[in-house]
Amino acid sequence: MLRQLHSLPGLFAAVFVIILALSGAIMSIEPALDKLNAKSPTQMNVAQMAALAVKNHQGVELITQSANGTLVVQYFNDDGAGNDIFDPQTGQSLKPQQPSAIFGFFKLLHRTFYVGTTGRVVAGIAVAIMFLACFSGLFMLAKRLGGWRHLFASSKGKKIPRLHVDVSRLIIIGLFITSLTGTYMSLAKFEFIDDGKGGFLPFPEATLGTDPAPIDQLTALQNTPLTNLRELRFPFPDDPFDVFTIITADGQGYIDQASGEMLVYQANSLNRNIFEFFYMLHTGQGLWWLGILLGLSALGIPIMAVTGTIIWWRRQKSSTKITANTAADKAEIIILVGSETNVTWGFAQHLQQKLTAQKTKTHIAAMNSFKPKTYKTAQKIIFITSTYGDGTAPESASQFLQKLEKYTDIPKYKYAVLGFGDKQFNQYSKFANDIDAALHAKGWQSFLPLESINQQSSHAFEAWGHKLAEKLNLQLELNHIVSQPKIYELTLKTSQDYNHNNEFFTRILQFSMPENMPKFAAGDLVAIIPPNSHIARYYSLATSSTDGLLGICVSKKQGGLCSPYLHDLSVGDQLQAYIQPNENFKPNKPNKANTPIIMIGAGTGIAPFIGFIADNQTKRDMHLYWGGRHPQSDALYQKPLTEYLTSKHLSSFNIAHSRVENSQYVQQKLTQDVEKIRQLMAQNAQIIVCGGRAMADNVKQTLSEMGIDIEALKRNKRYIEDVY
Repeated sequence: MLRQLHSLPGLFAAVFVIILALSGAIMSIEPALDKLNAKSPTQMNVAQMAALAVKNHQGVELITQSANGTLVVQYFNDDGAGNDIFDPQTGQSLKPQQPSAIFGFFKLLHRTFYVGTTGRVVAGIAVAIMFLACFSGLFMLAKRLGGWRHLFASSKGKKIPRLHVDVSRLIIIGLFITSLTGTYMSLAKFEFIDDGKGGFLPFPEATLGTDPAPIDQLTALQNTPLTNLRELRFPFPDDPFDVFTIITADGQGYIDQASGEMLVYQANSLNRNIFEFFYMLHTGQGLWWLGILLGLSALGIPIMAVTGTIIWWRRQKSSTKITANTAADKAEIIILVGSETNVTWGFAQHLQQKLTAQKTKTHIAAMNSFKPKTYKTAQKIIFITSTYGDGTAPESASQFLQKLEKYTDIPKYKYAVLGFGDKQFNQYSKFANDIDAALHAKGWQSFLPLESINQQSSHAFEAWGHKLAEKLNLQLELNHIVSQPKIYELTLKTSQDYNHNNEFFTRILQFSMPENMPKFAAGDLVAIIPPNSHIARYYSLATSSTDGLLGICVSKKQGGLCSPYLHDLSVGDQLQAYIQPNENFKPNKPNKANTPIIMIGAGTGIAPFIGFIADNQTKRDMHLYWGGRHPQSDALYQKPLTEYLTSKHLSSFNIAHSRVENSQYVQQKLTQDVEKIRQLMAQNAQIIVCGGRAMADNVKQTLSEMGIDIEALKRNKRYIEDVY
């Protein structure tokens, strides 16, 4: 519900909101320019200023002062009418007041879209929608980042959603102020809110009617600080019964031109003071610096509108229509789905279609529709769910755990849980784990262990499908692909093979690329599509696009689909592939302290480290801990590593071999260097891990035993992983 509240009205009003934002950003400059013209001294009173203005201008009719302090005198003399900005300390004109055609154009565009009252109504609705989007977006932002306390933590995820989050955090306060005050002023304009303006003051019944006193001797004007003045209208010449009309920031009144007394005065009402305050916040009139900040915030709205539309479109594109869905009371297998952006629905429905094709009666529904008493013939329930943000339930599963707790007298089904998430988040696939724990606590038994899939990997989904098929005694080939990016052809240019006793085959391959291939960096992924398969396999890149070659390192897996294919390629052969950015698996950028980097890996996990070292132009400390099986089979990148040690691109290289006498694993090398590791961490070093999951878990345990807080490091991007 919150997502619809945030996105649908915003999509409807996007064009109008962008116009309001851009025109408002331009108008925000006006108060600052106005402030540059201001010369209003803080110690002067209105009587002193007015006397100097009259001395230097014949036929003064009106003096006005903007909220930012620019004074304008309006006069009519023998030479005609004039409106001049003047210096209150001398009374002399500085320059004629000439309303800006540019600001005038954008002001009318901002307020009415150049269609009169209808435009004002549209502008009011658009700014109200902006306020609604700010309010709902703030709650969604907190949910995505794992709670209010993480509101300003590093954003994670894919490029477009991350940009949407980062920009929203920069401009959210400004948008709240702008949209709230704009909504208020629109309501006041159409008299839904009392702005306290009221009618005209009643003209005083009696004045002295004698010759006017010198203006600098009028007591009421002497008692009014110049900084408080908004407007001073002079009496009609030669009319002794006319009066001065004064409007200040606090109220308005009439002043006798002979006695200088305030004849009638009316202070601003509370409603009027509220309106003036909101007007100041919205326009920057009186707070020019706030106007500039609000204008800068408004410039982020087009970015928010574009990225928000892309996110919405992708969600709509990934949505699926449920077909051939068996009724819940007749199904053998129930599939319950937790999804935030509809992507997980695609995987779940693909499974439902495959099961249905195998003549297995299958019912699919959102987890929020969980009704176990209707599953009269079901034998198993499969839960397929994403985790939203940093550990919370996705939208279609937000009520599931509460519903599960409410049901007490229900059958104990056999179940399986498949989680989708993103390893960039600390609480990767947490909601799937929460479901598994809750079901176990209810006494349910899992027929397939919990598994988690990173970033909608089609390959991992296919592998999980094989395990599911074995448990169900069915033939299942799950080949769901979220999206099909542009495919490029790569040509094998060089290869280098490593093996020991005809086992432990590893190959380093370098490919030439077409000129139009997207840029990439070491640590990004290349997705290679083997023949007779629609599902790509991902490999970490050891090179950057600036190197002119695309390099990977591949171990041959018996029975594998892609690695044997890569090992059989000859120079000149071509394959199909595309680039998958891996933006959160990169060394932190060098800073003034040039903080160190600790790289830990095993096997082919060395590949991205080679690229990181090659890019180490600042010669910051880089320490590589790497584990292989045998010196002959795993002397990977030996020549460049030796050269990098000599050139100081690499500070140290620590090798552990597991298939030799006195074997060691990489975590043991870390233990031997415990003091060195601690010293590097004291220098704010970043730890980067790449390789198999088992190795990564052992490394994490070893570092934790050294007293290193891994979770704290992850929150600050000082501990990053790319594991498989």
